[in-house]
Amino acid sequence: MRAGIHQGRLARSLRPALVACLAVLLVGCGLRIPTSLRTPTVAGVVEDVTRLADGGVTYRLQNGKSAEIASQKQVLLGGEPLVGELLLAGTDSDGRQWLAGVSPSPNVNEPGCFWLTANGRDAGDWIETSDGLRMQEALDFDPGLAEGGEYTSPRGCFCLNGEGEVTSYVFV
Repeated sequence: MRAGIHQGRLARSLRPALVACLAVLLVGCGLRIPTSLRTPTVAGVVEDVTRLADGGVTYRLQNGKSAEIASQKQVLLGGEPLVGELLLAGTDSDGRQWLAGVSPSPNVNEPGCFWLTANGRDAGDWIETSDGLRMQEALDFDPGLAEGGEYTSPRGCFCLNGEGEVTSYVFV
């Protein structure tokens, strides 16, 4: 009987430490940033999509740029961008192209904002995201309520402008 009582007290005394360890593990998981980050070399809002005979796609962007993406690309995040979505594209060190589509914010109070739902951390003039992207901060970047350059809220997302720059960190 005494052993059962002793074990019960031990379990109760360890409970706060176990909760603290679990919290550290959960927060640590939210900050996992891949070691290999992708920096977009082309970004813009899609104005027109043209399918090519070889299976590739040409995207004409509202900023006057265009991006021709080979059929053997890697698609990230929300899939291939549609007209009105933000296109982010680049090339990996092995020469393979990648692209991502980022949807506009559903919040009418955020015109021109495209939501990138990810955790991240500040890296100078850049944000490194848990999605493996390295995004340029806009000159007027607003970290919102995030502190210490860590963006780990399960309800947070980065607002990107039409050029793919991070303008703010918002809570949804």
